[in-house]
Amino acid sequence: MKPQPILVTSAILLMVGGLATLFAPVEIAALLANSGEPAGALVVQLLGGALFALGFLDWMNRFATIGGIYGRPVVAANLAFFFIAATTFARRAFRGGAGEFAELPTWAALAICALLAIGYARVMYSSPRSEALSVPPSPSPGGAP
Repeated sequence: MKPQPILVTSAILLMVGGLATLFAPVEIAALLANSGEPAGALVVQLLGGALFALGFLDWMNRFATIGGIYGRPVVAANLAFFFIAATTFARRAFRGGAGEFAELPTWAALAICALLAIGYARVMYSSPRSEALSVPPSPSPGGAP
């Protein structure tokens, strides 16, 4: 069975983001500063743990059949995260202003999260495409069609 590309992509992105926030919470908190008030390093580390855990969930399910009713909890968790992340980045990107999160990283994060949210929404409401589900027709007894 082949790995699901959307799960592999989101797993890698989430795990890299999670590891970055786990090992550099002060630097990430400074990047996320809002009006001069930096986010707490503890909160950033907790965020990193959550991102890493979701990425690990995706990685462990990369060979699973997803779509329709298959893998719905994994797909729903990813859809919820990426939709919320995309709307949060959109709010920040359209608000703008001096001293805000740098524009290019905000728009890049918005694009990535929006694409993954759309991808997971399509997976959730489509039928799965997997070799495991496609069963070849059995020959009829006696060789007659």
